[in-house]
Amino acid sequence: MHFFPIFVFFTLFVQYISAATSGSSIINPIVKVGKNVTKLKPDFSTISSISVVDPKAQTISFEFNIDATESQPNHAALILNCDDRVQTYHSAKCSDGKCVFSLPVRNFPQTMLYFHSTTQGNTPIKALLTYNCEGQDSFIEKHIFDIFLDEKKVKDDLLKLDKDKIFPNQIAVLPEIHHVFQNPPKQVNSSIATIFSLIIVAVSILTIILFVTNVKVTMTKSCGTIVYSLGFISGLVALEYSFYQYYLGVHDIFGTLYQVFILLTLPTLWLGARTLKRIF
Repeated sequence: MHFFPIFVFFTLFVQYISAATSGSSIINPIVKVGKNVTKLKPDFSTISSISVVDPKAQTISFEFNIDATESQPNHAALILNCDDRVQTYHSAKCSDGKCVFSLPVRNFPQTMLYFHSTTQGNTPIKALLTYNCEGQDSFIEKHIFDIFLDEKKVKDDLLKLDKDKIFPNQIAVLPEIHHVFQNPPKQVNSSIATIFSLIIVAVSILTIILFVTNVKVTMTKSCGTIVYSLGFISGLVALEYSFYQYYLGVHDIFGTLYQVFILLTLPTLWLGARTLKRIF
């Protein structure tokens, strides 16, 4: 009776270890940096060190084959972690039972290069493989290799850049954002518009009075005088109406100028000249 709990515990422990270690479908894992090839153990029991001599030009390639007889890995991703401060996630390209992670060093974040080269002891960039096998609920994460970049070249490249842009001080006070809002469009003063309108109305009334006082004289000259006079007065009224529409905001300045100078001014001047010629 006392051995039964121990037997159950031992059985569950063996199953857990078997699930975690056996049935791995990853075989022949290798890391390539240029012409250098580093072979890794399938169980990743040993952490290899990968050196990159030329960070700008070289690309780290992590490859492995998939054993079709074992449970297949799902959602495989490679995580690069530097000093537990900067992490990047990379997905694999899988085809014909082979998965490849391509890691161009020039695309590494500048913050990662900064922490890698400035921390004491040249902190390595850890490569962690995470995946989920079929039939398992939890993800498996394994530390497979460390990346060491050429410290001098990385520092030389960082010195050429602005440190505040690489690693901004998130605690410091950020510069104020100054924005100048656009002023509202200027409009003519209402008093000036009223005076201008009254002047136009007075001139129009005066023109009508002069026309009425001289209509008897002009009627004897030609029957066309009344036509020119009515056309001239209509043009003045149309001009006043156009300005009035502009003051109300119905038309913009360009539409008003088009109506006044193109459609109304020229015909009104011509009709006014013909009318004055016949009256006087």
